Amino acid sequence: MLGASKGKSEMKEPETMVITHEGGMDNVMQYVKHLVKQHGWVKIDVITKGNEDKPRTNPQNRALHLYCERLAKALTEAGHEDMKTIIKAPISPTKEYVKKEMVHPVMKAMFPDKKSTADLSTVEMMNLYEQMNQFTSDRLGVSVPWPHYHESS
Repeated sequence: MLGASKGKSEMKEPETMVITHEGGMDNVMQYVKHLVKQHGWVKIDVITKGNEDKPRTNPQNRALHLYCERLAKALTEAGHEDMKTIIKAPISPTKEYVKKEMVHPVMKAMFPDKKSTADLSTVEMMNLYEQMNQFTSDRLGVSVPWPHYHESS
């Protein structure tokens, strides 16, 4: 899936490209170069045959916790200091509350059979992030990029 945008909080609908041979890879690389030149950045999610059902990874879990921490900070900086406007309870944004009161309800709505982020596949984890980021961007004006797995606070 590919997505690019000029603005920080607006992201185009993802484009899906399937590469089945080396020539296709060259075409995608040219297109990616074009997107970077036009928009300044591009986000690429890679899904290989066979990993659609693999459990979310420990690095993805660390990235989710870092995302929650960064989203909490971004919500506070954007003036959403009282999360009751989001979740109907007087709570300041923290990593724990973002995960418990925002991420988990969205996860349960998207994946009713999943009880924990540990139950998500790698693909489901990224779909959850995309849904969360779209929600916070559209409704709250706050967009936080998915952290690289090796990043820390």
